[in-house]
Amino acid sequence: MNKDGKVISLVEDVSEEFNKFFISVFTNECNESIPEAEWMYKGPTDEQLCDLEITVERVLSELERLRDDKVAGADDLVPRFLSKITGDISYPVTLLFQRIMEDRKVPDEWREANVVAIFKNGSRGEASNYRPVSLTSQIRKVFESIIRDEVVSFFERYGVIKESQHRFRKDKSCLTNLLVFLDRITRCIDEGGVWMWFFWI
Repeated sequence: MNKDGKVISLVEDVSEEFNKFFISVFTNECNESIPEAEWMYKGPTDEQLCDLEITVERVLSELERLRDDKVAGADDLVPRFLSKITGDISYPVTLLFQRIMEDRKVPDEWREANVVAIFKNGSRGEASNYRPVSLTSQIRKVFESIIRDEVVSFFERYGVIKESQHRFRKDKSCLTNLLVFLDRITRCIDEGGVWMWFFWI
């Protein structure tokens, strides 16, 4: 149903209704007052992360890790298909990634996504009861995975990421973050310093 409560059935109208709702809840970031980040890197100047080496072996390894149960993005390249031809495409994909790093610009096609509406709860006839999921290119995900691993490895090596950071780190998660938090509370209570602890927060 649209906002007026009228039932719509044409695919184009349904898509437009979803589009209107998803745009209305989209967060527009303010780029005018970006805070200055603290410089965390303390290593040698010549060892800063200025460039990444992307090898055929690394690309092949990432392509082989693609899960067959995932769906394609806007480029229609299904992981099941890509996993069958990893040996044939690893070299050209490596050249593509290296070119992207040199040009510092990703292909426009990688900015496109198939947006799928996933039902949450409530009435299935209202767009507000769905959330959007963007299905992006699997090749793009391989590229992002390589970049992410290199950046996180660099951060770990030079202690750029604080120990309090759990999300997106190997062997750490939101769960480990909660466990550390509960451990601190328990220790403070055992030591009789619960009020001091809450004041510190």
